[in-house]
Formats: sequence, C-alpha cells, structure tokens
Amino acid sequence: MYSFIKWLGSLMERAKKNKGFWFTFLSVISIAGIFLSLFFVNYLVSDVAKKTYENQKNSFQLRLKSQFITQKDRTLAIATTATQNDGVKNLFVSDDLNASNNIKKSAKQLQSNIIKYLDNENFSVNFEKNEKFAELKIINGIDVGDNGTHFKATVPFVKTESFVSNIVVRENIETLVNVFKNENREFLFIINEAGINKIDTSVRKQEYKKIFKDYNVKEDAYSRNFINNVRVIDFEKLSLDGYVKDKNYFYVSQSVFDVDGDEIGVAIIAEDMSADNSFVKLVKNLVNSVTTVALGLIVSMVLFLF
Repeated sequence: MYSFIKWLGSLMERAKKNKGFWFTFLSVISIAGIFLSLFFVNYLVSDVAKKTYENQKNSFQLRLKSQFITQKDRTLAIATTATQNDGVKNLFVSDDLNASNNIKKSAKQLQSNIIKYLDNENFSVNFEKNEKFAELKIINGIDVGDNGTHFKATVPFVKTESFVSNIVVRENIETLVNVFKNENREFLFIINEAGINKIDTSVRKQEYKKIFKDYNVKEDAYSRNFINNVRVIDFEKLSLDGYVKDKNYFYVSQSVFDVDGDEIGVAIIAEDMSADNSFVKLVKNLVNSVTTVALGLIVSMVLFLF
C-alpha cells in the first residue's frame, strides 16, 4: 500500500512537469467531479421531492377521510334531531286514513326546511315503515341507491306492535364538489361496476358515462374540464401509488366503501398546479433553487482549484 502511494505521488510529480498533460488531467477530473456531484444532488433533490409528494398525498387522503366523517355525522345529526319531533311521531301511530299523505307532506316539509337552513339542495328526507320484527338499529355511512351515491343516516324512532318506522336522511356525495372548491381543489367520485349496478337503470343510462374501464362518472355533477383531464391520467399508477401529477393537476385517490364494507368506487381530489400557491409549484421552485445553488458551489470550487 505504501509503495502504491509513493508511486502515485511520483506520477503526480512527473505530471506536473508536463504542463499540457497536467492541465488536461485536472480538466477531466474537474468535469467528472461536476457531473458526479450533479448526479448526487439531483438524486437527493428528487428523493426529497418524492417524499414531499408522498406526504402531500397522505395529507389529502386524511382531508378526504375527515370530510367524509363530517358529512356522515351531519346526516346523522339531522336525522336524530328530526326524531325528537312529536308531531312526526304521531303521524306514524295515527289511524287516520290520511296518515300516509300526511307522512309524505311532513317528509317534504322537513326536507325543504333542511335545504333552506343549510342552503344545500343535495339533501332528501324520507320516512319508512319496516316489519314489526325489524331491528331498532341506526345505520350511518355511504350508500348507493336508485338515484345515486349518498351519505345516509337511518334512525328508528317509533316502534309499535305492527311496525318500526325510520327517518332516512340522504345527502348526495356530489355536495363535496362545492366543499373542496372553497379550498381551491377539485373533487370527483367515480363509481365502480358493483356500485353502479345498484342504481336505477334509467338513471344510469341518462346520467352516467364511462371514464375508465369498470368505472363511471355522473358527468353533469362535475366540471367537464376536470373530467376531461382525469380521463387521460394514468389511472393504474394513481390506483397503485395513490397519487399522480400532470401539467395541470396533482391528483390523489381514495377508495370509497359503503355501509356494508363493499368498495363502490374511488374519490379523487386534485390541486391546480397553475396556482401560485400550489404546493407542486413550490416544490418545483425549491428543487430548481437547490440545484442552481449546488451547481454554483461546485463550479466555484472547480474555478478555485485552477
């Protein structure tokens, strides 16, 4: 080892005497060092960017879960509050021949009050009667019915010898479009084959269009421009990684399950990358700044050697 170092030192001494060779040698080593340094800087910066995207994906998914819980809690709170109305309860135990019509009127009035109070037309209210052996059970979650996908709360509130009555409050999942629009984000729910088969055939044909293999979307409920952007993304990558980005948006996906635990579709939330305060643009600017500074330092060191 000592002999090798001594030989290397001797070689360097001879090289220095040959000015042309020495200059060429330093140039090659310097250029190689620059490219090697840039490779490592680029690798490190790319790794940081990837971790940032992963963290943002987790943040978006948590936001989706949080909002889903908020919507489910709201429908449950509305249904539970309505069950305290004695006038509504009396409709279900009345022998009046007009009781059925009164029940429908009461449901419509309650629905109208909710829509007016919350300034949200995505609600529907119904009263249902079940057989006397029906279980007194509160059901709260996401449900696919004849007219589409909803946040649903079913609360039993009258039990007689012949029947159990429930109040059912539904809020369309499309209500989240406006919720996320207030955060400068886009929302889209695409329903899978298992889910869409639960929707009434006529509604399905009129309102839903294919967006991916085995997935459909209720077109009129969402931004047509955003739907067109989603159609061309790599959905397989989105499903696998949980996020994907193109020149327009940073997309994050989250599987959606109904009250029975069956997967019925995928929720997609996206942030516009053109916005000045979008995190994707901030990450890109940070990467460019770090790369520029690193390159400047490397070149300065090389010039110093000369």
